[in-house]
This record gives sequence, structure tokens and C-alpha cells, in this order.
Amino acid sequence: MLLLAVVIVGVGYYTTQYLPPRRHVITVEGAVFDAADVRDRTSYFLLRESLGRVLVSEAVVATLDRIEDGFVLRIRGPELVGEVTDEDFERAMREQLGFLVEDPDAEDPDAEDSDAEDADAEDADAGGELDDTDDDGAEAGQPNATAEAIDDGDDGFADAFAAVVRNSELPRDRYEALKLAELYADRVLEHFRSGFDESGPQLQVARLAVVNRAVADEIRDRAAGGEEFGALVAEFVDGALLADVDVWLLRIALDDEQLAALDALAVGDVSVVVERRPGAEQPLQFEVYVLLAAEDDRPFDDGQLDPLLAELLAEWLDDGRATLAIDRRLSSGEGDWIVGELCQDIRILSFDLQSAPPQQQACA
Repeated sequence: MLLLAVVIVGVGYYTTQYLPPRRHVITVEGAVFDAADVRDRTSYFLLRESLGRVLVSEAVVATLDRIEDGFVLRIRGPELVGEVTDEDFERAMREQLGFLVEDPDAEDPDAEDSDAEDADAEDADAGGELDDTDDDGAEAGQPNATAEAIDDGDDGFADAFAAVVRNSELPRDRYEALKLAELYADRVLEHFRSGFDESGPQLQVARLAVVNRAVADEIRDRAAGGEEFGALVAEFVDGALLADVDVWLLRIALDDEQLAALDALAVGDVSVVVERRPGAEQPLQFEVYVLLAAEDDRPFDDGQLDPLLAELLAEWLDDGRATLAIDRRLSSGEGDWIVGELCQDIRILSFDLQSAPPQQQACA
């Protein structure tokens, strides 16, 4: 019996301490990510990139989404926006690290004489064209650049880039794959932006959006009864999903329910309560509007198109996921192990404690 107990304890320890970091959590297009990979990437996103103010437990699932998004961007991006070359990649990294980058379109009077010499020098320094073979488990579409291939001309870029990679605490190939996906995301957003003019139809409104229908009815009745809407915004702002006394909305970004309510208004009128769910994972909300003005061709404000462009990108990514071979196998045990590992890092513990109320803190 004692031997059996020892075996059971040993198997339990092996299962909980050895297997989880090596258990397959997600595979995308043949690239396998185990629990340790997901832990490391979640740590990177929480501490160095933007996942929004989310719980650590929620961040793990968001990391799986971003892994899938990265593959979509690197595989489908070139078809839509052209390939990000190694030169593009290095130029972007130089800009991010504060190294001066020459304008690729600028004319150099000595360029013709020096092109051949430069090419020979680059081949000698970099060892020629880099091997683009894909090692087992490597991420599709990653750049070919390596520490040996980046020739910084003694300006310190290669050392700076190597330090950034070390600081990421990620394998170099996966760090580069992350940054490459970011470059493709920027290009895809620019592609969508090019489909818009510099101005368009807009509506100026005051608005409140809440999750309680009775509260929305009260807001609407009081506004229709003559109460100043700005005072209502100040009164209900704490529990509101949206609260604006003066905002311009793009007609193209409004859904049918919003347009139907707003198109029925004259300037100064109060809308009916608009019931809508902005997204599949968002709560049902109840909105009340006051129409302040309408223009058929108003110039876009800086950043005004960003939410719409982000929505277009999200839809493009969703379509792309359907074309990839994806296998998610994140069990509750593996999820708990990843969260537990992350919460041992005081940096992430501090992040989590600042992100949510005490009753919702994953690391408390």
C-alpha cells in the first residue's frame, strides 16, 4: 500500500508539475504551442504590449486569440498588402528603437556608383541571402533576419535589437514573428483606411448608454420633459457604457437601429430608447440620443475612423481563422497552471490587482 501511495503521489506530481508546461495547448498550421509557450507569451503581452485592462485569467484566452491572429496576418497579409521584406522589417525595428532610417524614396546622387559595392559588402558581412527554411514548430511567415544577418554599420542597432529580444523573454524566432504580425496589421489598417475619403456624412449627438432598460426609460422621459441632457450625463455617467454631451458619429459606423432612431429626429429632439448589442460578447445596452446637428460632408477628426478600421480588421481576421488549421486544447487544469505561474511574477500580480475589483482579481 505504501508503494502504491508513493506511485500515486509521483504520478500526480508528474502530471501537475511536469506535464502542464509541456502539454499541447494550441496548434496553428503545424506550429505547436505548449502551456509554457502560452505562459511566456501572455507575460509578454501583459507587461510589454496591450491586452487592455483585463484579468490575468482572461489574458490567457486573449493570448490564444492573438497567436491565431498572428498567423492570419503573416499568411494572408502578403496577399492583401504585399510582402514585408527583411529590409522592411529591419527599417521598422530601427524606427522603433530610435535609430535614424533613411527615406527609401529619397534620391542619392552617389547611389549608382555605390550600389554594386554596397551589395558586395552586404553579402560579405551577412553571409549572403538568409536561409528561409522553416524548422519544426517555427511560426509561418516569420522574417529571415537573424542576429548575424543584421549589419548595423557600427551604429549599435544590432546590439540594441538583440537586447530587446532578450528582454522580451521569448525565443528570437517567435519575437520576430510577433513584430512581423504587427507590421502586417499596420499595413492592413492602412489598406482599409485608403478606402475612405477625408470627409463624410456625420451626426452630432449627445448620448447615454446603460445596461438597465428602466434607467434608460427614465433618462429618455426626463430629457423629453425638458431636463438639460448635460445634467443627465453628469448624473448617470458612473454607471453608463457611453456618456457624451457632444460627439460626432460617422453615419457609416452606425447600425440600422441607431440610424432609424436618429433619422427620425429634428435637431434638438430626443430619441426613443435604442436597444442593441454592439458585439457578440458585449452586453445588451439601451441608448438615448439628442440630435445636435447633421452634416453631409464633414472632415474626419484625427482618429475618428480608428474604431471602424479596427472593426474591419477584426472581421478580416475572423474570416482568416476559418482558413487555417487550428487545434485548441486548453484545459481548465492547464489554464490554472498558466495563471498560477503568471501570478508568481510580482509585476503581473501588480498589474492584475490594478485591473479589476478585489472580488474579480485572478492573482489575489
